[in-house]
Amino acid sequence: MDQLAQPSSYGQVRASTLASVNARPSSPTRQATSRNNDEANLEQRRTQAVVPRGGCFDRASVDTTTLGEPRPRARATSEAITASMARETSPGLKILWLWTFGTAAVLVTSVVRTRMRDMEKLVNADPDHHHPPPPAASFRRRPARPVFGATGPSPSRRRRRRGLAVALVPDTHATRREGTEAHPRALPPPSVVHLSWFMSSKERPTLGGTRIKTRKRNIAAPLDPAAFADAVVQIYLDNAGNLELIAKSIEASDLDFSRYGDTFFEVAFTGGRTQPGTTKPDEGERHPYSIIECEPKRELILPSVIYLQKILRRRPFLIKNLENVMRRFLQSLELFEENERKKLAIFTALAFSQKLSGLPPETVFQPMLKDNLVAKGLVLSFITDFFKEYLIDNSLDDLIAILKRGKVEENLLDFFPSNKRSVEAFSEHFTKEGLVALVEYNEKKVSEVKLKEMKSALTTLIAEEAAITEVKESAKQQVKDAKLPDAEVVRMLWDVIMDAVQWSGKNQQQNANSALRQVKTWAELLHVFCTNGKLELELMYKVQTQCYEDTKLMKLFPELVRSLYEKDVLAEDTILHWFRKGSNNKGRQTFVKALEPFVKWLEEAEEEE
Repeated sequence: MDQLAQPSSYGQVRASTLASVNARPSSPTRQATSRNNDEANLEQRRTQAVVPRGGCFDRASVDTTTLGEPRPRARATSEAITASMARETSPGLKILWLWTFGTAAVLVTSVVRTRMRDMEKLVNADPDHHHPPPPAASFRRRPARPVFGATGPSPSRRRRRRGLAVALVPDTHATRREGTEAHPRALPPPSVVHLSWFMSSKERPTLGGTRIKTRKRNIAAPLDPAAFADAVVQIYLDNAGNLELIAKSIEASDLDFSRYGDTFFEVAFTGGRTQPGTTKPDEGERHPYSIIECEPKRELILPSVIYLQKILRRRPFLIKNLENVMRRFLQSLELFEENERKKLAIFTALAFSQKLSGLPPETVFQPMLKDNLVAKGLVLSFITDFFKEYLIDNSLDDLIAILKRGKVEENLLDFFPSNKRSVEAFSEHFTKEGLVALVEYNEKKVSEVKLKEMKSALTTLIAEEAAITEVKESAKQQVKDAKLPDAEVVRMLWDVIMDAVQWSGKNQQQNANSALRQVKTWAELLHVFCTNGKLELELMYKVQTQCYEDTKLMKLFPELVRSLYEKDVLAEDTILHWFRKGSNNKGRQTFVKALEPFVKWLEEAEEEE
C-alpha cells in the first residue's frame, strides 16, 4: 500500500511545484514567494503519510501552501501533467511524425506522376479525341468557386492551388458576340487543358506563325571605272597640265581612289583608261599631259615622279596599285614603241632614285624576265636605259643594292638573249654604252664564282691525296679556261693549302708542325703561279693577313716565310722589300720584329756574295 501511495504523493508534489512556478509573481515579490513555495514543498513531503493506502486522493483535502486558497489536488495534478506534456515532446514522437509526413508526400508525388504520364500517352496516342480551340475564341481564367462552411482547405492553401493549376477555357460568350457559333467539339478535354501547364517541355502550336529575321547586307555600288577616269581627265584638262594644281584638285576631290587606284595610274601614265590586259586606249576622254606623251628627257619626266610622290604620301594605300600598273606595263613592253619604252625606263630610274614611297625592285625586274621579251632584246634595251639614267645621280654600289633587292644581281646575264649570254658579250655591250664600272664589277663577280669552283675542285684533290703533278695540271687548265687573274689565283691557292691542315686543338707545337709540313709539301704548287715579284709580294701579304687573323699562326709567320724562301717560292728581294716598304698594316710591327733575325741573315749573306 505504501508503494501505491508513493506515485500519487509524487505527482501531487510535482503538480504543486508546477502550479507555484506558473503563479510566480512579478519581480517585487519574487523572493518572498520563492520562500513560501519552498516551505509548502517541505510541508507536502511531511504529509505524504496522510494519503490513504488505496491511492485515492481526498477531495476534501485542501492545499493552502501557495496562495492560501483551497483547491482540489487531483485537478491540479492533471492540469500540470497536461501542460508539461504539451511543452515537452519526446524525440521519438517527432521522428514518427516526420516519417509519416515524408511517406505521404512520396506517395502523393508518385500518384501524380503516374497520372500525368498516362494522360500524356493517351494524348499522343489518339490526338483526334480533342480539337484545338478555334482562332476566334479568346481565353479567360476560370473564376474560383466560393467555399462555404468551416470545412475545406485554408484560404492560403486555396490560393496556392489556384495559382499552380489554373485552367484556361475559351470565352464562348465573346465568340457569340462576334457572330460566330462555337463548335461543340471545339473545347479540348478538361484533362488536356489542365495538363497543358505541366507539359511545358513540348512546344505548343502557335497561331501567328514564325517570323524569320534576315541579315542586312551591305549592297556595294557597281564599279564604274569609266566615270572615274573621265573625272580625273577633266581635272587634268581644267588645270592645263599644271601638276601642282592637279595634285591640289585631286586632294580636294571626293573621288574613290581605294576602288579605282589602277585606273588613276593608267590615266597618269597613258592619258586615259586602257583596255584590260593591254596598253591600248579604251573608250573615254584623254589628256595630253601623261608620261607617255612627253619627251624622253629626265627633266620633263621628273615633275611627274614628284607629283606621284605627293599623291602616294597622302594616300599610301595606292602603292599597291602602282605596283600592279608597273608590272602590267613591263610585261607588255612589246606593245610600246621604242620611244615609249625609253620613257618608262627613265621614269623607273627616277622613281628608284627619288625613293618613290618604297617601290619594291622585284616589282620591276622580275616581270621583265619573260622568254619572249628577252629573246627580242626588249629587256636588254630597257635595262640599259635604266642603268644609264640611274647612275647619273647614284653610285655603282647603290645600283648593286637595288639589283640585290630585285634578286637579279647574280644573274645579270639573264637580261641578254640566249645566244649572247657570255662575259665577252656583256663587257662588249656595256662598254659600248659607257658603263665601264658595271663591266668591271661583272668581271670581278664572274671571277669570284669561278674561283670558288676552282677552290672546291683543288680541295677535293688534296683531300684525296692526289699526286702533286695532277693537282698542278688541273689548276693550270682551270686558270686557262676561266681566264682568272693571277693574284686572285695565288691567294686562293694559299687558302686551299691552309684548309687542308689538320689542326689538333690546343697543342700549339703540333699545330705548327702540321702547318709547316703542309706548306713544304705543296710549295711546288705555289711556285708554278708565283712567276714574278708582284705575285710573290701578294703571297706575303696573304700570309701576313692570315697569321694576323688566326691566333694559331700568329707565331709561325717567320718560319712560314723561311720555308717558302727555302722552297724557292719567295725571292730574297721580295722579302727585303716587304720588310722595308710593306704596305699591309695588319700586325706589321709584330711581324717585322719577329722576322728581323732572318732579314739580318739575308743581308749578311748578300754582302758576302
